[in-house]
Amino acid sequence: MSNEVIPYAKDLTTNLNQRFKMVASCANEPSNQALINERCTNDIIFWTNMFVWTYNPRLEMAVTPFITYPFQDELLEKLVDKILNGGDILIDKSRDMGVSWCSLIPFTWCWLFKGEGMDFLCGSRKEQYVDKIGDMATLLQKIRFILENLPAWMRPKGFSIKDNATYMKIINPVTKSVITGEATNNNFSRGGRQRAILLDEFAFWDVDAPAWRSSADTTECRIAVSTPEGFNNHFAKLRHSGSIEVVSLHWTRHPDKAKDAYHTSTKEPVEFKDAFNLWSVHKDLVRSPWYDREISRRNNDTVAIAQELDISYEGSAEGVWFEWDVMNRAKGLDIPLSAERRVLTFDPAGEGKDEAVIYVSNNGAIAQSRFIPKCTPSELGAEIVSLAYKYKVQVIMGDAIGNDVLEMVKILLGRNETRIKLVAFKSSEKAENTAKFFNKRAEMYHNASEALKTGQIEIEDDYTLQKQLSATKYIKKNGRIIAIPKEEIKGTCGTSPDRADAWAMIPAALKLTYSVTETSYRQKYRLQTEDGLEDNYSNYGSWGDMVD
Repeated sequence: MSNEVIPYAKDLTTNLNQRFKMVASCANEPSNQALINERCTNDIIFWTNMFVWTYNPRLEMAVTPFITYPFQDELLEKLVDKILNGGDILIDKSRDMGVSWCSLIPFTWCWLFKGEGMDFLCGSRKEQYVDKIGDMATLLQKIRFILENLPAWMRPKGFSIKDNATYMKIINPVTKSVITGEATNNNFSRGGRQRAILLDEFAFWDVDAPAWRSSADTTECRIAVSTPEGFNNHFAKLRHSGSIEVVSLHWTRHPDKAKDAYHTSTKEPVEFKDAFNLWSVHKDLVRSPWYDREISRRNNDTVAIAQELDISYEGSAEGVWFEWDVMNRAKGLDIPLSAERRVLTFDPAGEGKDEAVIYVSNNGAIAQSRFIPKCTPSELGAEIVSLAYKYKVQVIMGDAIGNDVLEMVKILLGRNETRIKLVAFKSSEKAENTAKFFNKRAEMYHNASEALKTGQIEIEDDYTLQKQLSATKYIKKNGRIIAIPKEEIKGTCGTSPDRADAWAMIPAALKLTYSVTETSYRQKYRLQTEDGLEDNYSNYGSWGDMVD
């Protein structure tokens, strides 16, 4: 047997025949066993396709060869590189992509073939998902299953399932390397050193951020794996932080699931090689017969479909105003500053955990933001006036429903000699475009999303703001756009959308700024009430009303 010519096939029948022949050729043949072990030591893809078995009770042959798809080959090789050379990685995925197995196979392969120091920790949200002897749904039982189905000569000398693969611990009797299991807790992974740690279904951990922090001192390789569960968890924060390598395993990368894929709008066929790229750019433009069946099987549950199939953190792709990629591109925009376009917008603190939020913007660029957990109307009013004078703003706009902060600002401004326009924003009032929008709130968010897409407004590197904006979606009723209720947004991202509300006012406030030319020639567009507090700012006109 020559090492250079050991083939392996990826169709089931041929693969099975090759496996049986290879095992037979190595029986009582130490030289062949050594040759195969050498090949396996240097090639995880070969070892997986020729010696790893998996368990799938949905198949007629429940115990079946693990035959990798190309995307799984890429994942296995990437994980081995991270394990051996260090580096964290996050994997978000559609369901049923074989990711749990693909995460455990590199652990088992290194434990078998890479000598001493190959200690690994497998973590999940509850102990019952980490290990239960005989339960194939658990992480460590999958590893036992892989080891049990290896030829005896490939397992470590002296290894037995009974003695070396006990509850929550699998020991290599030759190298003393150990694969252990642990459920999430505040001290997760403390007290030891690991070559790598798997944090499985990390979006669902109750103690996620502390576990992630504590594991940093334990290993140089953390592998966070999950389907999405909204924004209010550390997995989602990591995913959108830009600080960790991300691999997205969407169903469009699976050749069986993406078979006969088609364009959602045109119904034209989409080639398999193009399906994932199309999804990456336009997440709602590619479907397949498999996907259609899954939608029907899940009774068109948009939340389940978005999270289990579409890798959507928003819970549903329908009615999304703010795409995460668009928001990321708007960070640090080089927007020209203007002395004639300076505004302050705010959202006052409500009950409970809500916070007061202030944004100061110059021509769409963020000059300053302030987040105040608890404050009285007078305290907030004083802070607003202080920032207004500091940045010489022309417009102050704030939420005026159920509070008197603007009245306090008016009092503090006194004679208002700089003629700052005070604008009360009442989100429930009718929109300017009543045919398209249900109320001002919907119109405000729509206009803010358009300004963001066209590069007219900046967004800070603020995960809380981004998750609030991403969770703020719309529905259509009788042809008009309605923003979803705040309580629904809070349920998705864990906080009231105070920052989103204040930020989204910026484009509306910028429409009310004035130039020297405009003041001189077009004052008729700038009608203020006698007391200086404008309740209906639609009379003001727009920035574009200037006369050269």
